[in-house]
Amino acid sequence: MKKFVFILFVAIISACSSGKKSLQKGNYNEAVLKSVNRLRADPKNKNAKQTLRQAYPMALNYELKNINDVKLSSDVYKWEKVLDSYRNLDGLYDEINRSPGALSVLKPRNFVLEKEEAKQKSGEARYALGEKKLLEGTKVAAKKAYFDFIAADSFIPGMRDVKSKITEAKDAATIHVLVDQIPVSSIAFGLSNEFFQNKISEFLLEFSTREFVEFYSVSEAKKIKRKDFDQEIIIRFDDFVVGQTYMKELVEDFSRDSVILKKDGGKPIYGTVKAKLISFTKTINSSGLLDFKIINSKTNAIQTQEKFPGTFVWRNQWATYRGDDRALSDEQINLTEQLEIPPPAPQALFIEFTKPIFDQLKSKIRNFYSNY
Repeated sequence: MKKFVFILFVAIISACSSGKKSLQKGNYNEAVLKSVNRLRADPKNKNAKQTLRQAYPMALNYELKNINDVKLSSDVYKWEKVLDSYRNLDGLYDEINRSPGALSVLKPRNFVLEKEEAKQKSGEARYALGEKKLLEGTKVAAKKAYFDFIAADSFIPGMRDVKSKITEAKDAATIHVLVDQIPVSSIAFGLSNEFFQNKISEFLLEFSTREFVEFYSVSEAKKIKRKDFDQEIIIRFDDFVVGQTYMKELVEDFSRDSVILKKDGGKPIYGTVKAKLISFTKTINSSGLLDFKIINSKTNAIQTQEKFPGTFVWRNQWATYRGDDRALSDEQINLTEQLEIPPPAPQALFIEFTKPIFDQLKSKIRNFYSNY
């Protein structure tokens, strides 16, 4: 659909031109604009006046012929094209009226009533198209109907029941998805996947700002009493392990030569120093596997299914030593200054290993629904 854009910058960058070249090339509207702009700068410019006398009737005839031809066509959007032509003519009318020099040459014709009629017919045509597509009963057709009703409302704001038609078409075009997140709980370890579920819900709420995908939790569906869904997402942990602890102790002997042991009469005495380093490494592994699948609610067929793994490793290192610390490196000495610290709570470990799972899940949902 052609959109009318009044190209004012053409007149600005061509201020030194009377528009004669544009007229010779058959660019009648452009010729009018250039001549009008020239007359703003120089109201007595003869070339610009002559160009305007010739160009405006030609522009008028060209647009009116185009309007008549389009009206006779079977194009469903013909009234919008007619409206574009009337807007072009109205644009010329406005520009000439804002130039005293141009008004001294001719009086432009106003097409306000014709433009309003074309706008009315454009709105009616779009409304009729929307109703017709909505009756097809498919989501593709409903999406087209939605945009038709939006267009109808832009031409005739608030016409008839167009607002409710927009809502109806959008609902019919939208993929309604029930999201069933199977809860995880462990009384013994105080574990719950509530935090993970809330993160997913926040993401889906943000993702639902797209026009034609809507997600509902099980509780939301019950609250609004909605039972008809196009798809169902089922999210559950197949397996998870939290807090697998491994302890490693390593005993190593170190020595360093040419170390000053003492001074005898101001003269350094060199020798070898030794130390035994006992280092400890505590590792706690937590991991899980999430099952994600989308089911067609009408046929119960699985549309996609994937397993998402996640792992988090918590590590604590410290050491003690016996002997001369000069035998140790700076890094080893720093390790001896560390203390054994208590590990995070099981719930915190659970949250950590679900973070990479959440990233994979978001990517999957974005990719799957990108075409909707």
